[in-house]
Amino acid sequence: MTMMRAAALTLLLAPGPATAAGSVPWDSFLAQMESYEFITGTADQFARLLGNEDQEGLDALAKEVAQSLNTDHLALIAEGFNVGPLPGEDEAQYFERLSTKVTQLGIFEDASASRVALEGLGACETAGILLRHLILMVADGAAKPKLIEGHLVLDGTGNDWRYAEAFARCQIVGRHVLQPSAVGYSQNACQATRQSYCPDIVDQ
Repeated sequence: MTMMRAAALTLLLAPGPATAAGSVPWDSFLAQMESYEFITGTADQFARLLGNEDQEGLDALAKEVAQSLNTDHLALIAEGFNVGPLPGEDEAQYFERLSTKVTQLGIFEDASASRVALEGLGACETAGILLRHLILMVADGAAKPKLIEGHLVLDGTGNDWRYAEAFARCQIVGRHVLQPSAVGYSQNACQATRQSYCPDIVDQ
């Protein structure tokens, strides 16, 4: 990443004033994140750009994502959710690390407010957050795409399989037609979408 890109990203990610969970800006953020149309359309676009190795297109998509968010919410997505799951870690352990990281960003009033906000995230909201996080990671070179058994996964993060699972839950909750995520893979998500062959894929 060039010095100019690094400086621009640093500026974009600078945290702003604290945003309390339950405030109008937070509610607006959640509504933005849970848009099923955005998730499906953007995931398909993201997958096409990855498949074509279109770095210019990925940079443009990442810029569009960043500019659609205020500084607090951009920091939450890019830095807070940079805490990915670790091998053998259960959900409670992962949540504790995520909550601690988000608290450190100073986006919410305190640790309790951070936990309340994170615990309140629904499946579609989580999928929307993680998709944007993956886009920012790939554009920045922090995660690399790889095709395994026909599934486009991202090395350098476990958030791709978390996204796949959140997206599958989002489809079930919203009673949408079940289909696999365009990017990322989880055997659990594959089984949820009723595919007949769900390989045990471990990306790096």
